[in-house]
Amino acid sequence: MRCQQITGLLAGTMSHGPAYQFVRIGRNLERADMTTRMIDVGSATLIAPGVELERLENRLWTYVLRSLCAHQMYRQYVRRRIKPDQVLAFLLQNMIFPRAVGHTLGEIATCFEHALPHSEEPLRAVLRLQRLVAEANAEQLRAAGLHEFIDLLQLEFGNLHQLISGTWFSLELDEAV
Repeated sequence: MRCQQITGLLAGTMSHGPAYQFVRIGRNLERADMTTRMIDVGSATLIAPGVELERLENRLWTYVLRSLCAHQMYRQYVRRRIKPDQVLAFLLQNMIFPRAVGHTLGEIATCFEHALPHSEEPLRAVLRLQRLVAEANAEQLRAAGLHEFIDLLQLEFGNLHQLISGTWFSLELDEAV
């Protein structure tokens, strides 16, 4: 609740210049990271040996949605009972739900495109990530390779973080100026 208060306070009182854009970038990068981690934890439980999938799968994906405050929005937009492939598609690719990876990457790209100088390389990295997420097939991922795909996204989020740090916050950059 306090994080929501701070977010609202910053959005309503801080000039929306570069400093605010870095706050937005950080918030959205962390959201993408946490969403993928929750998906990974949920799917790892399903893959564990000896788990009776039929009975627990829908319940587990419901808990994943609830842990991300996404259950109500999933039900509102998908309008069907919880199906794992649709949950994955919603959490990865939805462009209007704030905790979906697709939405968070779109927000980061907007910050780079409109508000920050020298953002060409970070923007290319985000666009590459957006394409990767948009082209993912939830059904195929769930059948095989979801953990590896999440690992790849995690590595790319780390690379994006390093790129942001190197582009705007590197001490070497300061010394060159």
